[in-house]
Amino acid sequence: MMPDTSEFFLEVCLSPALLPYFSPEGKTVVLIDIFRASSAICTALQHGVKEIIPVKHLEEAYAYRHKGFIVAAERQGEIVEGFSIGNSPFSFMNPAFAGQSVVLTTTNCTSALEEIGNAYEILIGAFVNLTALVDRLTQTNRDIILVCAGWKNRYNLEDSIFAGALASKLKRQFTMDCDSAQGCIHL
Repeated sequence: MMPDTSEFFLEVCLSPALLPYFSPEGKTVVLIDIFRASSAICTALQHGVKEIIPVKHLEEAYAYRHKGFIVAAERQGEIVEGFSIGNSPFSFMNPAFAGQSVVLTTTNCTSALEEIGNAYEILIGAFVNLTALVDRLTQTNRDIILVCAGWKNRYNLEDSIFAGALASKLKRQFTMDCDSAQGCIHL
């Protein structure tokens, strides 16, 4: 194995509940919510949605809906009553959404966003944008934290598998001395 000479670090935070033990300020953060918010966000942007406006609370989502925004609302894996779309990537393939702003609230991903704080930038990680994300991250000159949204602040396997896939592709460019990064790579 080639010795790592990178001056920048990559860490994996396995749950938003663990974010107080990391320091996102000034770093690039990749938020991962494989089932399904990350994939939905990437799909929406790929299909021409102008922007995704994440909100944590349903009250905020209702307020945006009353202002005429397209709102996607999911809780416990289901579309919230009173809304027509949740966080299925297929919902965002609708050509009528092209050029529109979409508000999104989810059980895990949008809550995790609020916990991240003052990161330099926040990127979304999904298998559908893995190659583009690797290309982007290899060009960054700062530390990276991969944040797994998990399920209700608990560890989940799918986010960790993606974190491992991404970390594996970046292991030659970044120093990874945290056990969670190593464990995800082994997954």
